[in-house]
Amino acid sequence: MTMAAGERVILAGGDGELLPLYERLRGEGLATVVALGSAEAASLTALLAAIGALPLLTPAGSEPVPPADLWVCSPEWRARAGAAPCLDFAAAAERWPQRGGAAPPGSDAPAPASGAAPAPLTGAPYAAFARELQRELQRSQRYHLGFTLSILRVLDAQGRALSEAAFLGEPLRSLPARLGRSSDSWGLSQEGYLLHLAPETLEQASALRRRLEAALLETLAGEPAGPWRVLAGQASYPRDGESAKALVELALQRLRRRGALAESDA
Repeated sequence: MTMAAGERVILAGGDGELLPLYERLRGEGLATVVALGSAEAASLTALLAAIGALPLLTPAGSEPVPPADLWVCSPEWRARAGAAPCLDFAAAAERWPQRGGAAPPGSDAPAPASGAAPAPLTGAPYAAFARELQRELQRSQRYHLGFTLSILRVLDAQGRALSEAAFLGEPLRSLPARLGRSSDSWGLSQEGYLLHLAPETLEQASALRRRLEAALLETLAGEPAGPWRVLAGQASYPRDGESAKALVELALQRLRRRGALAESDA
């Protein structure tokens, strides 16, 4: 049986088996992932569900399960799949083989070395950003440091949000290099959210937000469909949360609140 890109898939299991398949399905448009499942609230799977605004299921939970044509899951999840057909991860790897046997581009990309030029924005996987956020959280906990997560959305004159594809073309693709900060990490969600991680503390967060907004507006000046607006939501560790998932959810909540205020003022 072949799988059409429009069919709906739920992935549930451990990070090690789930994330490579999730990145491949998403990055190559092989199917539509409608929910993720994890037994660990602090897992990368849970974090990616928050970034992608996907339902997060638990093995024995009572969360609503969205309609799906197929589950890919480890054995403990089969009861939650109900009557939907299930594949294990080995069978899924055969159904959706990697192109040329290579790993998804950027799926395990390391952060730039100190002094190295920041990498351009890349599409498909954003698990690399999630991993870097988890690493930053661990470093900050160990050394009692702070950092700021920013999530940004760019709107055109009609209030339409820029898509992931728009961020992957110039002049936006090379934005990280133009800002020139090797200490920063960048991510991009399929929904068009630009993700940014920096060592700024709570006291520096407002200045960081203004700098990012100004850089985006300057980059897009003169581009068609303007004038442009930038919405940003931020969350700072440790004041705003002590888990990556909590920080992402709060930053998204604040971004949406800023969007609602902008609409009410229009």
